[in-house]
Amino acid sequence: MARMGGRGCAIAAQGASSLLSILLIASGCAKKAETATGFTVSTRSYQFSAVSGSNHDATVAIGQTTYSGAGAIKGFAQALPESAEISFTIPMLEDLGEFGSLTLVGKATSIPSPLSYVTPFLVSLSDGTNELVNLARTGASGDCRAAGLLNSSGTDQNPGCVVNSPSAFAGFMPWFLQQYGVMSSAPSVNLFPTCNWTGGVAPPSTDPSCAFNSNFFVGGKLRSGVNYTAKYVLITEEASSVTGLSAGMELTVLKKSDATSGGAVDLNLVIVGNSNISASRSEKGTRNLNTLLGSVSELLNQAGTGIRIGSVSLYEWGGTDGDAYATIRSDQLSTLFRAGETFLSSASGGKAMNVYLIQQFSDDSQFLGMSGAILGPPMNGLSTSGVAVATFGEISSYNPDCTSGETCALATQDAGFVDWGATIAHEMGHYLGLNHPSERDGTMHDTVLDTPICTAKGTSGYIGITSCRATDTHVISGSTTTCNDACPGYSATTGVFCPTRPECQFNHLMWWSSKNFSETTLSGDGNLISTYSGLKLNYNPLIQ
Repeated sequence: MARMGGRGCAIAAQGASSLLSILLIASGCAKKAETATGFTVSTRSYQFSAVSGSNHDATVAIGQTTYSGAGAIKGFAQALPESAEISFTIPMLEDLGEFGSLTLVGKATSIPSPLSYVTPFLVSLSDGTNELVNLARTGASGDCRAAGLLNSSGTDQNPGCVVNSPSAFAGFMPWFLQQYGVMSSAPSVNLFPTCNWTGGVAPPSTDPSCAFNSNFFVGGKLRSGVNYTAKYVLITEEASSVTGLSAGMELTVLKKSDATSGGAVDLNLVIVGNSNISASRSEKGTRNLNTLLGSVSELLNQAGTGIRIGSVSLYEWGGTDGDAYATIRSDQLSTLFRAGETFLSSASGGKAMNVYLIQQFSDDSQFLGMSGAILGPPMNGLSTSGVAVATFGEISSYNPDCTSGETCALATQDAGFVDWGATIAHEMGHYLGLNHPSERDGTMHDTVLDTPICTAKGTSGYIGITSCRATDTHVISGSTTTCNDACPGYSATTGVFCPTRPECQFNHLMWWSSKNFSETTLSGDGNLISTYSGLKLNYNPLIQ
């Protein structure tokens, strides 16, 4: 049985009764947090041969500025008047280049009692000429300013609150998911540009266009030589309406200057629990870790993506506190990630992604890994700052046929080990901004042009590779071709799956579950990254 790869976190509460709960399922994170105690952490000096700091692109530059503000707190169904907006002026004098980007990380501060969770929602971003969010805010009856985001019970979107076209977001839900803090006191993270491709048509088509490409670029890049204006409203999920409360807000602005695609992402690799640490120190465990990171780097470094692993800092979180976090529930992720602020190098903030190797998730052993967010913050110490991946106690048990060398050849790798590397790359993909092409129930889909919409369910009740291959189509310029039509020789046995055909892109690395691989025949379903998914990844400021 395939373990679920997680769209960021656990998909658990099937009986959700509100839109906020439904979004919790879709984005996959729970809301509870617990208090961390002490820490027994040490750094381990080890040079992984499969990765290198020289993989970085020396031409990339990252500028970071932090602004502060304050404003009234509003409930999720409450009117959002202009007087509640917190406005920030962001100078954009520099030319950021073709793969340059603007990332905005909003965090609430000084949250007053009795509230626990407040999230800054980006309701407007203007480059001086264009409105990039384009949220309905004209003041007319039923719009977002007049009636709020959701209905009074939180079960449905306020029908008058919409994201108009053109926008950097393909509708209300993609915008909402970037704002809504699905983990306790989570930040909102917005990255511009959100996409860059030609073709497709306007939403709600299943063949999505990229409004950013055709409306907001000047010469194929962000508008420069102007001031941008970002406006936020502080919203709590804990009440439909709030009166007389206010909070502070901290806005971190990151500007990535980059003329080319590719580069590398650094990792803070945290091995959690004494058993995992002991296994990783053995000769076989060390060889497997080295092979693992090489596999992850290869998966990210595909055609159209060009991303590799840069420097890796290895941490060992042992002692009684390390063991306490080795097996956790999915709703303890926020504590795990915040705890990293205590021992991770401050110099890695904004430069490295945090990957925690835990033993397993106690609330569902089917979960391979979870990301703190779909588009996580490029900084440490926040409730969504990292990804966690289960080892199932097999760091030194994998690949028994591999007995020598620094790394293991693919022919000696267990299928579970291959899947482990794909899981880490998958969760990193979430953190860098990618969704599943289609969710397991076939009702939610990403907004990437060259990934197929899959809705056909198999006998399990969920979408599967077999049902998607035979039934679903990816509509491009009127085509209604299925993957079986486009790839008549498709075979997981021989490894033939026509990776260049968009109809077959459910072989995507971001497919919702793990896929089959044979270490004997070196064949199986793929873990590809589509061309336009690779474009999205390259805008992230962690790729340098």
